[in-house]
Amino acid sequence: MTSNNVVFNLIINAYYYKMKTQISMKKFKFLFYFLSLTSLSINSQIHHTKIEVVAHRGDWRNAPENSLNSIVSAIEMGADVVEVDVRVTKDKKLVLMHDELLDRTTNGKGKIEEFTLQELKKLNLKDGAGSWTDYKIPTLKEALLVAKNKIQLNIDLKDNSQLIVILQLVDDLNMFNEVIFKLKGNLKEAQTLYGPYLNKIKFMPIIVISENNSEKILNEYLEATIGIEAFELLLEKESDKFNFFKEKIKEKKKKIWINSLWASMCAGFNDEKAFYDINTYQWYIQNNIDYIQTDRPALLLDFLRKNGKH
Repeated sequence: MTSNNVVFNLIINAYYYKMKTQISMKKFKFLFYFLSLTSLSINSQIHHTKIEVVAHRGDWRNAPENSLNSIVSAIEMGADVVEVDVRVTKDKKLVLMHDELLDRTTNGKGKIEEFTLQELKKLNLKDGAGSWTDYKIPTLKEALLVAKNKIQLNIDLKDNSQLIVILQLVDDLNMFNEVIFKLKGNLKEAQTLYGPYLNKIKFMPIIVISENNSEKILNEYLEATIGIEAFELLLEKESDKFNFFKEKIKEKKKKIWINSLWASMCAGFNDEKAFYDINTYQWYIQNNIDYIQTDRPALLLDFLRKNGKH
């Protein structure tokens, strides 16, 4: 039901009640005033149902991926979360970088783990077209400080050996409410990996719906007493199993995260399809999705705003 229908029904019901009970005009005016306030509250709730937009590797169409500038650009356009990839250097420093190799995104060559932070800072990042820029490889701490109090970060850690260091860093910066951690694994694996931090962080299990044990993993997490920010669901195609997952998650008042990056992640309702047919994104509204991780944050934000979802 739309907000206009809600308001209209409240007014009709108030008038019908007056005719049926013959209450005084004074009491009717009071009832009408009360219902008007109620309708405004409902109207506000309906219009402020928001889908969170996650900029994958930052706004990499306007700045190099995983750069500080890509985070700033995502903040300025109004995104809610930035996904960043974290790798470990030779001297055990934490930097933003997706690939194991430097070749694609910098003017350097070789594995990141073979270089110190000081050596990496001498390199330049490439933009989405592969051209060199003046931007440098940032550390995770630099990224956290840029994002603090402005946007949430979703950390995709490529090397779990330094997880405790990351957790301590986020704790020191008092940013547990601003960082989303994730894991493709069951509850026991999450408890082993995160230890006591699992009860402090914003945690998101990643579940591939088509896998045989996916329902078991979902139920374990739903019955656990840990704070789950959302469930990241990966689906190649729509199915009854997907509908079952949605219902179970929503029953527990948890959120759903879908990646619109590639067709194999979102049943074909991906960013490139939306670029040619913007109504592709209607699928996310219809399925009551809470987070969308996208490679086209500007396009998605524009669509959601026009549809009252951001």
